Formats: sequence, structure tokens, C-alpha cells
Amino acid sequence: MTLRPRRRGAAVLSGTVLTVIMCVLVSVGFVAPASSLTLRAASTTAARAKKRRTSRRLAAAAPQTVVGTLPAPPYAVGVTHVTYVDAARGRTIPVTLRYPVMGTAGDGEAQDEIADVGEYPLVVLAHGFDVSAETYRALEHQLAAAGFVVAAPDFPLTSSAVTDSPDESDVSNQAADVSFVITELLDPSSVPDGLSGAIADTPVGVVGHSDGGVTAAAVAYNSTVADPRIGAAVILSGAEARYDGLWFTTQSPPLLAVHGTDDEVNPLASSEQLFDDATGSKMLVTVDGGSHLGPFTTDTGEPAVGALVGDFLRAHLSGDAAAAQRLGNDADVAGVLSLAAAA
Repeated sequence: MTLRPRRRGAAVLSGTVLTVIMCVLVSVGFVAPASSLTLRAASTTAARAKKRRTSRRLAAAAPQTVVGTLPAPPYAVGVTHVTYVDAARGRTIPVTLRYPVMGTAGDGEAQDEIADVGEYPLVVLAHGFDVSAETYRALEHQLAAAGFVVAAPDFPLTSSAVTDSPDESDVSNQAADVSFVITELLDPSSVPDGLSGAIADTPVGVVGHSDGGVTAAAVAYNSTVADPRIGAAVILSGAEARYDGLWFTTQSPPLLAVHGTDDEVNPLASSEQLFDDATGSKMLVTVDGGSHLGPFTTDTGEPAVGALVGDFLRAHLSGDAAAAQRLGNDADVAGVLSLAAAA
């Protein structure tokens, strides 16, 4: 078969026809001009590149050591209760403990079950004013399922579970309560039987909401009460308040500050101040349309908050490189969370 050479005139004509068709489509709005398409593509590419850079920066800020060799989460969760008495300060502190156990992960919790084999970092969660540790059950469960022993104290004078006359001025005593609970749980002689050998003697995480966020921030960053055992802090609608002394002068473990954009109690500026003053690795994440309490307890966006907090703590307490890589995506969930700043 003899191949005929292509006729140049036909090619030119075809190109001309296509050009005319494209011009018509552009003029009536069916097709965007090439410059517009190019700009859109460039904008999308830039956004994706920025997200990748943020993820790499957050991953680089996390330690690269791993606590033991444990199965990957999620874990089944157990729950138990213990009461500690700080006789020197006259403080009685009931504590709810949630932790990994053997079994299939799910919403249920095994009462007083023996902890799964392995050592897990300790995380202390501080409740807000006139609510209780159980108010944050969903978040505590998520963190335990993520591979932590989660201790949630009910503070003597601000928890609705232990007093009918809460006294907000007592928040200034709660940082010492948190440190006392940490000491008790890192002491093998005072750990509940089911958790014997399950708590890693490694840096501790602290999480707090509202006045509990003030408490957690003080334990991590205030010069008068800062605990050197803190390895990471998560402050949910908290603030620098109620404690004498200076902030971020003695130590600055990694900070994750999360705040609802429609918080009706604490202004977003309080978390912005925490972020601005922090001298270590830090993230500021907003909850889109979030109120003061809902995003951390019962709102539909709470699971996204829990996933972010869990990965942040795994990155900085467990040296989980995969969790560190996920932080950029965790903090940017359409309609739920937005990464406001990171450094």
C-alpha cells in the first residue's frame, strides 16, 4: 500500500475551523479563555504546593523516635476510675482513665479491663468550668483509641461531678493538680492494677478546654507552674490567664491551639495570642462556625478535631512520622477545620 503524503492545505483548514469553533465557545461562555484556565490551574497548583510544604514543615518539627513497637491504632478502649489524694494540699482528685485494651476497636468501652500489652504515652485532659471529665468522653475515647493512656481528672472546686457550688477562682490551683496526677500515674506503686506497666515513662501530653485550656497552658508554659515533663500541649479555646508569672519563658513544648470562629465565651484572639507568644513548634487551627463547647464534645465536627489532636500527640509524643505527615490534611477539612497558621 502506498501512503499518500498529508495535504498541507487540509491541515491548515482544519486548524482554522478549530480556532473559529473555540472562539465561538469562548464568546458564549462554554469554554473559559486559555488565560483564565491557566490562572485557575496555577492557583490550584499553588494551593496544593503550599499544603505539601506545610505538611513537610509540620512533619519535620516532630521527633523521629518511636515509643516501643506497638500495633497501629485504632485500639479497643478500656475505662477505669481512681481517686488520688494530695494530702499536702488538701485536694481530693477523682480521675477517669481511658486506655488501649485488647479487642476490636469501636464505640464501646471495657470496664476495668487490663490494658493491652505495651507502653503508651500519658495524656492528661483538663475539663472546663462547671462541666466534668465525662463531658469530653468522645474526645477521651478517641485519644485512647489512638494509643494513649488518657487521664481526665475532675477538679475539686470546678467540676460539676463533684461540687454543686463551683468556684472559678480555683482554676489557679489546677495546674498543680495536673502535675500531681502525672506524678501518681508515673509511679508504679500508685497506678491502678489494670494499667501496671502500661504507661510509658516518656514526655506527657496535656489537653485542656476553656478554663481547662488555661490550666493546660499553665502546666506547659507558665513560669510559676510549668512542668518539665510536658512534651506537647493542646489548648482548646483557652488563654493565657489566671496564673501569675510569665508565659513561654522557661520552656515551650509543641503547641496546638484550636478555637471556634463563633466562640461565644472566649474570643479567638486568646488563641491567637497563645500562638504568637509560643516559641516552639506551633499550630493554630480554627473550627469553622464553631461555638465554645460543641466542637470538642457533641458537634458533628468533633471527630475531625479528635483526629487532629490524636495525630498531633502521636507525632510529638510517640514519634509517629506518618501522623506528622497527616497533620496538614487533618487541620484543613472543608467546612470544619482551617489551618490558620503554623510555624
